Amino acid sequence: MTHHNPTDDRLSTLESRVENLESRFETIERVFSSEIIEKADAHAAACQEDPRQQFEIGDTHDVVISDMEQDYNGKTGVGKIDGVVTFIDPTETEIETGDVATVRITDVKENALEAMALSRS
Repeated sequence: MTHHNPTDDRLSTLESRVENLESRFETIERVFSSEIIEKADAHAAACQEDPRQQFEIGDTHDVVISDMEQDYNGKTGVGKIDGVVTFIDPTETEIETGDVATVRITDVKENALEAMALSRS
């Protein structure tokens, strides 16, 4: 007569659960490629950084104009400087989507920059 050992049952159950979790983890790894994870990590880091610590009024930067938006003052260019959304006033220099513009930062907000277009190339 064989003796039934409850420890063997628990061990078998745990091994089965570990295999199931390993399988699920492999599926998750396939779904979330490293590129997606890197983008999510970069976005999370950017959200935690305060642009007021990185930029100063008067700084100049080159920025690609990714969009032109209509606001109460007319059109405003939109781009990013080091990952921070930047709203660009085109009053002094006409800019269009796709242009690379040299801009001067005019205001640094908690989650965005405001700038004036100085020239475009």
